Order: sequence, then structure tokens, then C-alpha cells
Amino acid sequence: ADVGLAMGLSGTDVAKEASDIIILDDNFSSIVKSVMWGRSVFDNIRKFLQFQLTVNVVALTLTFISATTGNEPPLNAVMMLWVNLIMDTMGALALGTEPPSKNLLQRRPYRRDASLISNKMLRNIGVQCLFQLAILSYLLLHGAAHFETLVGSTQHTTIVFNTFVFCQVFNEINARSIGDEMNVFKALHQNHLFLAIIVFTAVAQYVIVQHGGDFVRTAPLTPEQWIKCVLLGAMSLPVGGLMRLLPATESERDFAPVSPLIQRSGDSSKRKAPTEPASDGFQLSFLVWLVVIAAIPATTYRVFEEHWQPLVDVALAAAQQLLQQQ
Repeated sequence: ADVGLAMGLSGTDVAKEASDIIILDDNFSSIVKSVMWGRSVFDNIRKFLQFQLTVNVVALTLTFISATTGNEPPLNAVMMLWVNLIMDTMGALALGTEPPSKNLLQRRPYRRDASLISNKMLRNIGVQCLFQLAILSYLLLHGAAHFETLVGSTQHTTIVFNTFVFCQVFNEINARSIGDEMNVFKALHQNHLFLAIIVFTAVAQYVIVQHGGDFVRTAPLTPEQWIKCVLLGAMSLPVGGLMRLLPATESERDFAPVSPLIQRSGDSSKRKAPTEPASDGFQLSFLVWLVVIAAIPATTYRVFEEHWQPLVDVALAAAQQLLQQQ
């Protein structure tokens, strides 16, 4: 065993000295709680890493592309300080305080030397990075015309910065799931600190953009420009649902070996256990998630239809011509 347990009341002094954890109330249910909280902390660290690595890769790649192409970096020093505050302090507080659930006890235990970054996390990080880089590249190349501003102006840079931040805000919600769980709104209402941090980040971003001035080098945006920035950032949610449809399996080397006797005992207990009906909170959160991921792409296309429709027509014509040739 990796962890030794001893009873605090009935256990001997020798057993307490040799153990790692002492159960003060001599209650075996405390062992279950310690395992559940331990797995929750491990998952919360993974959630934070998934969120942080995405921000780092996108910010560094965007700055590198801007430098190599001879353009002004869209994120200056003050903007990067604010992004780091979102990524480190706010992200750690939001994702590190996720409460444990009993579903954590249904999975196999990990080895003590298991990798902190799983295959599913790599899939999530990769897809989100590609999506955000595509959105930000679109804004750098065509965003000025579609947002009715001048290329390379302070307002153009502000639009890129604002969209980048809101991509992280919505991806922070995506990071609540490090596996194939689609419903990232599940039990969201129970984590009041997470909701408070999301609201604080959005409000602080509004103040920085509208009133940052020469200090942050931002220019105020119109309500229409704000709506477009938020919608492009919110596209991270439906992309998060699509990326979880891509197949990815956990590495067997990350799991601790389990004896056949324990496996048979666990399988039999699962078969005997009555199926619990889904709670109203879960059903409501899943319904809200479905509505949100369906409404965001539709609303975004409606807002950008004037600019995107010619591109869609060209793509459809090229596809039709290709089919005719075949």
C-alpha cells in the first residue's frame, strides 16, 4: 500500500507511528472521505494545468507569429500581466476549489508516478489552442474590417486582446472537465467562488478596456464590438463539446494495478446497486448546456453573416465543383 491508516482511538502507538494517516474518530467512512478528497485535489490540479497550458501556448504562439511577421504584438506588457493574473491567481482559485463528488470513487486508482497530463487533456489542450489561434489570426487579418475599425489601430489591438481574454473566460468553464464529460455546467451553481471569479474577471475586463487608456493602451469599444468579442470567445464552449467527441483513451501505465478479487467485488457491487435517478439539478444543467452550445454558433453566425456569407458561398461553390469533377 502507498498509504498506511491507523485508528486514533483504538489503535496502538506502534500502529500510529508507522501509519501515514490517523483516523481520529475510528470511523471507516472517514477513509472514503479522504480518498474522495485526495482524488478531487488531483483532478483539480489537472484542471488548472489544462487551463493554464492552453493560455500559455496561445499567448506565446500569437506573440511569436506577430514578431516573425513584423507586426506589432497584440498583447503588450500590461495586458500580459492581466492575462497572467487570470491564468495563475484566478484560474487556481476557480479550478482548485471544485468540490468532490462521489463519482470520483468509481474510477480506478492512479499510480503514484502517473503523469499529470493525460491523453484526453492533450486532446483538449490541442483543440482549444488551434481554435483560439484560428480566431485570433482571423481578427488580426480581417478583424479590422469586420469590426469597422482601422488596421493596426489601438482599437484593433483592443479587439484582439478582448476576444483573447473572453476565450479564456469561457475555456475556464470548459476546463472543469478533463475527460469526456460533456456537461461542463454540472454542479456549477454549487461552486460560488468559481462563479464569483468569472463575474469579477468579466467586470474587470470591461473596466480595463473602457477606461484603461494610455496605461493599458486600450481604446473603448462600442456595444456592437463588445457583443462580437464575447460571442467569438463563447465559441470555446461548443468547440469544447465537439472536441470531446474525438476518441482519446487513458494510458494504462497511469493506473495502479488492482487485484482480480477487488475487480470482481467492484463489478458485483455495481450490478447489485440500484440505479439512482438523475437529480433535477443535473437534468437542468445538461439542458442549459445543450441550449447554450446550440445558441452560441447560431447567434455568432447571425451577427457575422454579412462578412462570412461570401466566404461560405465560395466554399460551397468549390465543394460543388469538386464533386462534379469526381
